[in-house]
Amino acid sequence: MDEAIRFLLALQDYDMRLRELMQNRSHIPQNIAALDEDIEASNRKIIQEKNAIQNAKLETQKLEKDFKSSEEMIAAGKYKLAFTKNSREYEILAKTIADEERKVAQWEELLLERMLENDSRQSEFSHLQEAANGEIQRLQNEKERQRQLSTHLEENIAELNRKIAAMRGIIQENHGRWLRHYDETKRAIRKMPCIVFVKNNQYCGGCNLKLSGNISAPDPAFPFIICESCARLISIAPALEVAAEASGEGEGDIN
Repeated sequence: MDEAIRFLLALQDYDMRLRELMQNRSHIPQNIAALDEDIEASNRKIIQEKNAIQNAKLETQKLEKDFKSSEEMIAAGKYKLAFTKNSREYEILAKTIADEERKVAQWEELLLERMLENDSRQSEFSHLQEAANGEIQRLQNEKERQRQLSTHLEENIAELNRKIAAMRGIIQENHGRWLRHYDETKRAIRKMPCIVFVKNNQYCGGCNLKLSGNISAPDPAFPFIICESCARLISIAPALEVAAEASGEGEGDIN
């Protein structure tokens, strides 16, 4: 009887470890998707800043072109002014030249300001790009680690499934009734453990509620009672001895 309980407890341990591994594995796709989003966000940040710098350079180039055109217009106007005899035409041309000179002075100041801003922004972008590339590399490394973890978990899950199949075969062959009750209880409560021991001779080891009635198995060949509160199987076998033996079952097989 003690051997059968040890086998059931070992099976329960495998099932609990399998559930934990599968839960850990279930988070990996979401983790990788989140990492992909972070990588994409970092890349977008680099591209957006690069585009902004390029647009600023294009605006500066346009300003330089307008500045050069105005200077050429001033030079041509002054040359023409030297040969103008009509006073009215002279005044109009002189005013046009003066307006262009004021415009060029403003553009020259703006152009210098833009060039300094572009240089500063380019320097800041270099630091931003370096930091972003470092972050992207870190995210890529974590993504690879998640993939490796997934592979490791898959291997452990496969190994546990093999152990579970072997253990179930042993129990089915020798204690099929016990295995059926274990499976029914596991399906009913949908949480582990489903086999527990009596605590302090009066409490359920699962839900910790006090048991009512006589704490003894109605069938000597099946040393379990069912908790009225949580529906777990409660073993009334000597808990310390059996639990101590079960804790060493399969120890160190799967990490």
